[in-house]
Amino acid sequence: MSADQKPYLDYLDKEMTIMGILSAFCVGTSALVAKDVLPRSTVGEIFAVCQPDFYYVAGGTGLMLIAAAFFYRQRALLAWHYGQVSLWATDHSASRSDLSEILQESDTWAGWISYQVGLWLAGSALVCYFGALLPIPSSYEVSYVVIVLVSDIIIISWVAGIRLKRDRDAPKRAKRRSWRRLGKKQVTVVAS
Repeated sequence: MSADQKPYLDYLDKEMTIMGILSAFCVGTSALVAKDVLPRSTVGEIFAVCQPDFYYVAGGTGLMLIAAAFFYRQRALLAWHYGQVSLWATDHSASRSDLSEILQESDTWAGWISYQVGLWLAGSALVCYFGALLPIPSSYEVSYVVIVLVSDIIIISWVAGIRLKRDRDAPKRAKRRSWRRLGKKQVTVVAS
């Protein structure tokens, strides 16, 4: 392995570790809250729906588990890129792509959407948990959780759309910049 790939592989390794920690945090938080806050029902249900703050805790726990899945998906994607760079470093002919293509693909905004979705979901889960601490009447409990879920879906869709648009427009912007640089070089060459 050359010195060119080593820093990038170290970076991917650290990011995979961070995604693993975030995923474990989300699973641990949801398990701890569900275990300690929601008492088991005696009538055969797992949890008593009629208990206070059930929807806050259930909504927050569900969002935390979904966030953990998105962090784990991001970790898997980073591991795939790590493997592609390692494969290229081991045997150039075994890899179907050039190193610059692999690095460019792994550095797109679209490649980090799972991470951003996980962050938004984990934040929304904490907002749901926080609802249990607020003096909100129990009749508005479901409305609070639904508002958090709907706003989360809207924000995630908006952020993902912006990220994907940036990736789609990136080659056009790079081409415009290169034409500008080329034009300046030509002017400089002609002027001298």
